[in-house]
Amino acid sequence: MLITVHKCQFCFADRLWCPLEFDGWTCINATPAGENAIFPCPYFVVGFDTNRNLEIYSFFACFILFSPGLAYRECTKDGTWFVHPESNKTWSNYTTCVDFEDLEVSNGINNSCC
Repeated sequence: MLITVHKCQFCFADRLWCPLEFDGWTCINATPAGENAIFPCPYFVVGFDTNRNLEIYSFFACFILFSPGLAYRECTKDGTWFVHPESNKTWSNYTTCVDFEDLEVSNGINNSCC
């Protein structure tokens, strides 16, 4: 199932935009400078909570910046994607996608086996 979170319906040439980009997991739409692209967590990543994200997306997408189950990418004021200082590469924040309950169970199993 494909979900469009942000469609550029009124793109003005006199405003800076971060370009459309694929980060390896998600195709991120062009985003106005100084704003954040918000998109659902990928359904195919083990340990991400996709049920929660779809529920939150469908009800709150117009009113939130960040919420568990939604990932985001920062478009800086100069119209470039945020570059992570450690990797020196553009970065999407998927930390809000992690299902911590699942992670805790997985870590418990891993720690008890070794």
